[in-house]
Amino acid sequence: MQIVEVKNDIAKIVYNPSENHLLPADFLLVEDINQKIIAQIIKIESEKDSINNIADIKLSLCLDKEENLSYYSGYIPAKDSKIIYINPDEILELIKNSDSNIFLGTLSNRQDCYVKVPFDFIDDNLYIQSDRKDNTAIITKNIISELNVLKKNIIIVDFDGSYNNLSKVKRIKITNNFRLPLNIEAFNTIYENDLTDCPSEDKAIIQSIILELREYLTTLKDKFLPFTLFKNVVEDELLQNQSSGLMFLRNKLWLYAQDNLFAETKSQFDILNESLEEKNILLIDASDIEEKWFNFIIHTLI
Repeated sequence: MQIVEVKNDIAKIVYNPSENHLLPADFLLVEDINQKIIAQIIKIESEKDSINNIADIKLSLCLDKEENLSYYSGYIPAKDSKIIYINPDEILELIKNSDSNIFLGTLSNRQDCYVKVPFDFIDDNLYIQSDRKDNTAIITKNIISELNVLKKNIIIVDFDGSYNNLSKVKRIKITNNFRLPLNIEAFNTIYENDLTDCPSEDKAIIQSIILELREYLTTLKDKFLPFTLFKNVVEDELLQNQSSGLMFLRNKLWLYAQDNLFAETKSQFDILNESLEEKNILLIDASDIEEKWFNFIIHTLI
């Protein structure tokens, strides 16, 4: 096996399939005089007019002399690097913690290999990406199950109904028994997303209203404004100034009122802790909410 090209974190290697029976998702150790790198095969194709195959490998982790793992640093290995096949069990031993581990699932091509990672792994901005939605669901449900066994509080935000089948959870639906607080971040989201088609002079009027209300919010203990109060302020302003922008905003706020998106009282959004006391797994159903509110929802729950 030999490296023929490296671009960023992807290397191409050429190998003889009769000597090295490689499969997609297999792990390799790439070692030169300076660095040991763990890579995973992401693509295999035959080489034209040759008995050899070409594999794309993703350079993923670095391994120091004490066999401690770290994220790939960007180091470009030499073309004459030694390349060695690594048994999946060896990789799994490297990433496991000796004390506490969370079971994620099994390797797709080795059902006897159980993937376990340290508990704090999920706190390090864990991101799951898969070509198949069912694989993502398996990993997520395994994490939920493991955390539940450890008696940890779990909040799941469901934006597309993927977790409708989860059992033994406390369910809260946004616009039903949970509403969003109208705070500074909510005002920012409205201004940035709902007024894109307004004339600039109308935007200036709306911005002045929002700035005044934001300033007022800073004086309030809970930093929260009842939605009807905001809607009434806009309607009163519209009586004085019949601008198209204010009318557009008024109509938008009417729709939000009909959908029960925003809270009138603190109790309508301050229910998470109470819900977690009933059940340690809480599912927030946001499947009927527009995508522009997704970031705001996450920040509100955090």
